[in-house]
Amino acid sequence: MNTELAKCAFLRRVGDVSKVEREYFNQYHRDFNPDEYIEAALDDCRAYFGCADIPSAVTNSTIADIAYIRYQLDTVQNKQTFGLKSVSYSEGSVSQSETYATELEINTSIENILKQYSRFRVVSGHAKIENTE
Repeated sequence: MNTELAKCAFLRRVGDVSKVEREYFNQYHRDFNPDEYIEAALDDCRAYFGCADIPSAVTNSTIADIAYIRYQLDTVQNKQTFGLKSVSYSEGSVSQSETYATELEINTSIENILKQYSRFRVVSGHAKIENTE
């Protein structure tokens, strides 16, 4: 896996980087660092797989998707509403409805991305200790 390619894919998902950098600085009073989100995505993978080495089957695009979800979590955490989930509009009596994703739904989406790689998870157990007395 190439983290630079994952970072490029993440930045494409973010959109206008100069606007993101400006808004990020206004919100957090520090520079936007895409490497932090890539590293957080890699940490999510390491935790999911239960080992330090991420399987080669995990694509740069998967890392970018997870990094983007982490970015969304950070940017919406300071707001009461989360990512827009659905919008409906009816014209008869003019009503509009918007539904927003909760933090739990956003976190679950990371797990859903990684489920396709579940066969690469490392399962470890505790050895049974026999009483030697």
